[in-house]
Amino acid sequence: DNFIPSLGQSDSAASHLNANGVSENDVFLFFGLFQKLEWKNERWLFTGKPFHAIWGYLQVDKVFNLSNKNNREQFKNHLHVKHPALRNPNFIYTAKKSLELNGSTFDVPGYGAFQFDELLRLTIPGCDFVTYWKKDCLPWIQEGSPNMTYHNNENFKKEYFQASYRGQEFIVKNGEPYIEWFKKLLKLRDERWD
Repeated sequence: DNFIPSLGQSDSAASHLNANGVSENDVFLFFGLFQKLEWKNERWLFTGKPFHAIWGYLQVDKVFNLSNKNNREQFKNHLHVKHPALRNPNFIYTAKKSLELNGSTFDVPGYGAFQFDELLRLTIPGCDFVTYWKKDCLPWIQEGSPNMTYHNNENFKKEYFQASYRGQEFIVKNGEPYIEWFKKLLKLRDERWD
C-alpha cells in the first residue's frame, strides 16, 4: 500500500542528471541488456545474441536530495538510503501517479514496463556488439545531431550508431519533438506491472 515507484541515483550519475537539470516532469526511459532464453534438457539456456532494448519508463514527480535527513527518514527502506557505500550527491526521483505530457493527463501510471517489441530494440539484430545501435532506433539520433549527452557526430558510423560504451544516464535536451514517438511506446505497456 505504501509503494512509491522511484529511481535512485548517486555519485557521478546523480551529478550528471543534476548538472543537466533533470527535474519534475522529465521522463526516464530505461534500457538494458537482454538475451533470449530457451528451456532445453531440463535447464534454461541463453540463445541468440545479447542486445540493448528499452524496457520501461518513469516520469518524475519529485526529486529528493538524500543529504537531507528528513528525506532519508522518509525513504529509509530504499536501497539509496540503506546502502552504506553510496555517496553524495544521492537523489531519489519519484514517479507521477498519472502520466502528463504537454499539459494532458493520461489514464496510465507515470511509470511502467513494456512488453517486448522490435520497436524497443536498440542494437542491430544479430550484431555481435550490443553498442552498435540501429540509426533509427531513437528519434533524437539524427545524422549530424545526436542530441544526447556522451555522444557526438563521431558516434555515427556508416552502418550503425555507436552508443557510448559506458554510461546509463544519456540525457536528451528539449524532448518536446519526441513526445509523439513516446506515446506510441505506451501502446506496448505491460499492465501486469501496474
